[in-house]
Amino acid sequence: MRQPGVPSELESLRIEGLELLKYLPRTGHLAVHWGMVMAVYPFWSGVAVQVGRILRLQGSVAAAHVQRRIREQYGERETVSRAARRVLRSYLDWGVLQGTGKKGIYTAGTTLAVDDSRLIAWLTEASLHTRAGSPARPFWPSPTQGGGGMSFAGQRLNPGDFTYSAGTGRPPRTGPG
Repeated sequence: MRQPGVPSELESLRIEGLELLKYLPRTGHLAVHWGMVMAVYPFWSGVAVQVGRILRLQGSVAAAHVQRRIREQYGERETVSRAARRVLRSYLDWGVLQGTGKKGIYTAGTTLAVDDSRLIAWLTEASLHTRAGSPARPFWPSPTQGGGGMSFAGQRLNPGDFTYSAGTGRPPRTGPG
C-alpha cells in the first residue's frame, strides 16, 4: 500500500528504510530518517550543505549566516527563510547540531559512525533521489562535518566532497546566475 505524502518513485526506498529500522540499533535510526528526509525534501540537503561548510571553516555556525546563504541559493523569499529556520530547528531537535548558549549560534552535535553495508547502500540510494530541482545535489550532506556528523566505515565524508551537477560532469554552481 502506497504511503500518502511519499512520491511513488520513493516507495521502494521507504519500504527498504522501514526494513532497516527493524534490525538497526536505535542509535542507527537517525541515519534512516535523515536519508528519507533528504530524498523527499532536497531543501533539507541544501541547508545541510551550507551548515556543513560553515562548521568546517569556523567550528560553529550562526543561523543568520545559513539564512543568508540559503536565500542566495533559493531566492529572497520569506518562505525560504521560514523553511531554513525550521530545518535548523529540526537539526537541533535531532541532535546533529547543539546550541552554544548564544542565541542562533550552533556547534556540531553527536557523531554517528555508519558501518553497516546495507545502511550505506540505502543511504547512497537515498542521496541519489534528491530531486533535480535542487541547485546542488549532495551525495551525503551532514550539517556537522568537522566535529559531528556521519562517517561511513570510519571514512569521514564532507558535504562538498560528493556534489555534482546532473548530466554535466562539472561541479555545481554555487552562486546566483
